[in-house]
Formats: sequence, structure tokens, C-alpha cells
Amino acid sequence: AAAAEARAAAAESAALAEQRGREAEQLRKEKLALQKEVEGMRSLMREGTAHMELLGSDLARAERELSAARAEVVRKENQVQFLQADAPRERLKALQQQCEAMAERYEAAAERSAAAERRVAELEETVRLLRNDVQATRLKLHQRSQHLPGPGEGDAPLSKLLPAGPRGDSQHIVSPIQGLSMHNPPMNTADGRDEARRRMAPAMDRSYRSPSPPPVPMRAGQVSQVVAISSPIHSPSFVTTSGVPLTPDEIHQMG
Repeated sequence: AAAAEARAAAAESAALAEQRGREAEQLRKEKLALQKEVEGMRSLMREGTAHMELLGSDLARAERELSAARAEVVRKENQVQFLQADAPRERLKALQQQCEAMAERYEAAAERSAAAERRVAELEETVRLLRNDVQATRLKLHQRSQHLPGPGEGDAPLSKLLPAGPRGDSQHIVSPIQGLSMHNPPMNTADGRDEARRRMAPAMDRSYRSPSPPPVPMRAGQVSQVVAISSPIHSPSFVTTSGVPLTPDEIHQMG
């Protein structure tokens, strides 16, 4: 039994020694591999250091070239400023002259604008006065037309119905109907009315053939109701109930 135990112990010891040998061999291999890796890393570091030295020399050379270029640029700028020292003054003088000319033109334009505004104001005042005169004349004609005699009521003196001529003589007045003067037959007679119709026929025929005029807006104070006034001198006219005469276009528009 003792011998068996001794043999078992020897076998176990041999197995343990063999295992330790294998582990030692494995460790030796790993150590060699690590040494190779360290040697490779050292080689890479040496190469990187050499490359960095080359880059440093290139950088130093580039910095020197950049400094030289900057110095050259400064020298050229100084030379250009020295050569063109008087050019800015000349340009400034030219700009000042242009500004003065523009200021003069602006003042002249402002004066012309003010004169034009004054002229426009004068024209507006003239137009306003003329409109007032036209309204007054229409009102007078309307008032006179209300006092005209009807057909067969006798001859009315035209000197009371129309303004006098240049020398105060009503015989120089020509009727609005073309060609119908004071020497024609009186219009409040049958012969006079026939003569007036004969002379007005071409114009009336043209007016009936002409296209309809565009709509005319109603004036302030105007109403839709109109009154016809028969006049032996003028063609029938229409006025509103407020006494404002209507224009032919307004009469045509209202039917």
C-alpha cells in the first residue's frame, strides 16, 4: 500500500511538473510576442519623430516665406500710397463739385416746383370761378326760359332773352342753331319752326345714329325727376326740380 501511494504521488508530481513546463513555455512565447510588439512600436515612434522633424523644418521654412511675403506686400502698399498720394484729393474735389452742381439743380427744381404749384393753384381758382360762372349762366338761362311765350302767344323780343352783341345790338346775335340768325322767320310761328326743324334735321339725324354715350353719374343735389321746358328759340331742354339744367348726355342716359 505504501508503494502504491508512493507511485501515485510520483505520478502526480510528474504530471504537475509537466503542466508547469507547458505553462512556462506558453509564458516564454507570450514574452517573445510582447517584445516584438514593443520593438515595432519603438520603430514607429522613431519614424514619427523623424517625420515630425521634417514637418517642423517645412513649417519653419513656410513661416519664413510668409514673413517675406508680408514684408513685400507692405512695401508694395507703401509704394502705391506714395505714388497715388494726390489722387484722393483730386477725386474729393471732383465729388465736391458734383455735389455743388446737384445742390444747384435741386434748388432750381424746387423753385420750378413751387412756381408750378402756384400756377396750379391759380388755375384751380380760375376753374372754380369759371364753374361758378357756368352755373350762374345756366341758372339765368333756365330762369329766362321759364318766361318764354308758348306757340301762338306772340313774338317775344330776343333782346330780353339773350345778351346783347358787341355793340349792344341784339341784331348781331346768332342763334345756337347753325344758320338761324335774327333775319330768319320768328320761331314762335309755324314758318319759323319749320325752318328750324329743316336746319336741325342733319344734326339730329347724326345724333340718333351715333352710339349711346357712357353712363353719366348724377351730380350732387340732382334728382331723377326732370321737367321739360318748351322754348321757341332753343330745342326742348330739361332741368331738375332743383333748377339745375341737364346736359345732353345726361338727358340721353335718362331716356
